[in-house]
Amino acid sequence: GGQVFAEANAGYGFDPFGLMLELHQRMQAQSAADKIVCVSNAQSDTSATSTWYQNALQNIATYFTSRGYKVLLGLSCYNSASGTDRTTVYNTLQTGLTNALASLGGDTKVFEGANLYALMGSTGPMSWTAALAGTGWLNSDGTHLNAQGALVAGSHWSEKIYAVIG
Repeated sequence: GGQVFAEANAGYGFDPFGLMLELHQRMQAQSAADKIVCVSNAQSDTSATSTWYQNALQNIATYFTSRGYKVLLGLSCYNSASGTDRTTVYNTLQTGLTNALASLGGDTKVFEGANLYALMGSTGPMSWTAALAGTGWLNSDGTHLNAQGALVAGSHWSEKIYAVIG
């Protein structure tokens, strides 16, 4: 399993829409001392096994590091709205992320990004109740971050980026 994520299969599961290629091409046009790719994924990957998720993250990281970029691997946030058990699927993704970081540990261009799943939680400001009351970090739909939530998430990511660029 997971072979479809190998770069040799570009267009057939690995970057089927050309998004990584497009990002690479646009970043090549920029001049900067450090070029960093931040991967904060999860919501669309909740059906993945931890091994598939690990393989995908490793291949994404390798794609960009082989082109000279620094890569931060993180995880998106989640909420426990509408009775859905997202903890189980996010724990699976957490395992994949942890294993990918461990496997890529020898690569000096790969860093741990913001793990919003761990940092923002699913209770308190991330709870469905807080979203409905308009007091949390989610819009009233209980799924998407509101402005305050986006600022919190952004601050977690900026700390990780700052640690890389100093």
